[in-house]
Amino acid sequence: MSNISYRVATKKDFDECLEVVYSAFKEYSVYQIWKTSSEKKQQKFNKAIMSVQLYDAMTNDTVMVAERDNKIICVSMIQDEKHKEPSVPRYFLYGALSILINGGFKNTFGFLDMMDHCNAPRLEYAKTNPCFNLECIAVMKECIGQNIGSRMINECVIPFVKKRGGQHLTLITNSEKNTFFYKKNGFEIYHHDTLTYNNKNLKNWIFKLDIN
Repeated sequence: MSNISYRVATKKDFDECLEVVYSAFKEYSVYQIWKTSSEKKQQKFNKAIMSVQLYDAMTNDTVMVAERDNKIICVSMIQDEKHKEPSVPRYFLYGALSILINGGFKNTFGFLDMMDHCNAPRLEYAKTNPCFNLECIAVMKECIGQNIGSRMINECVIPFVKKRGGQHLTLITNSEKNTFFYKKNGFEIYHHDTLTYNNKNLKNWIFKLDIN
């Protein structure tokens, strides 16, 4: 197996990173709560959300990528301790109009409100425990099962946080399957709840990792 290298992504990597993120998360539970009128619009709505999230991360945070044979196979978005949650105007500055066009008002603002509630316990924790946050880790579908995600965390994300003096790392997942992956990599659950949006339940786990 070829070696894996890690680096900070640039805007030139945007399209390739977006394809990895979309492929990994298009069936993720948070993107199944707010439904549009057609499957085609749903795909455009979800991809537009991910596009804005990725653009915001590349602009205001750090996006790291893992490469093998000059191809991006894993993407992680890392927020530092001074991260500020994006405002609605900032979302629209980064292209959220496409979200609104494909999802409509109810779905767009419902999704943003849902994300605020998912993130609220983590932000409360961060008030007394300054922490970096792993907003996203996406592995190319063809590479799942090859230990890429674990390597990304241990060989890239944790050293990145350590180098910047971070002592705590948090993350959120809405997938029970993912909880086993994060536990395997040393994270522990400190908050778990179930939110109800659009008459659908969304499970919400928040993890932390103390970095020595």
